[in-house]
Amino acid sequence: MVGQNKCGSDPVFDAEAGENNVYAVATKRGVYFFTYNGSDLTQNRGLFNGNPMNPQITITFNGDTKTFYSGTSQGDIYEWQGTTCIKSAKVHEGSVRGLQWSNGYLLSSGSKDNCVKVSKGY
Repeated sequence: MVGQNKCGSDPVFDAEAGENNVYAVATKRGVYFFTYNGSDLTQNRGLFNGNPMNPQITITFNGDTKTFYSGTSQGDIYEWQGTTCIKSAKVHEGSVRGLQWSNGYLLSSGSKDNCVKVSKGY
């Protein structure tokens, strides 16, 4: 192990690696971003920027735009630039259970609506 840090008292539901030693985790009370600098992990909590602070269930990284996307328990997908949520959209009924960014497309799956959706961009 090269480092560790806590995300408050919440369980971590999902984690994703970004670029330049930046990592993000989805938790009950939000998203936490960590930067590994060779000796420790520095923690920054995600800023919701006026968006509802819903539990975050899953997270993925878009290498094209260098942004993270997280899925909420309420069916929304949030886009994160740095540590700030820059937009959100209602995509599913029920929670977003899975997210994956690949070749310009965002794949998401929902629990209550039993749907898999593919979006071009976001």
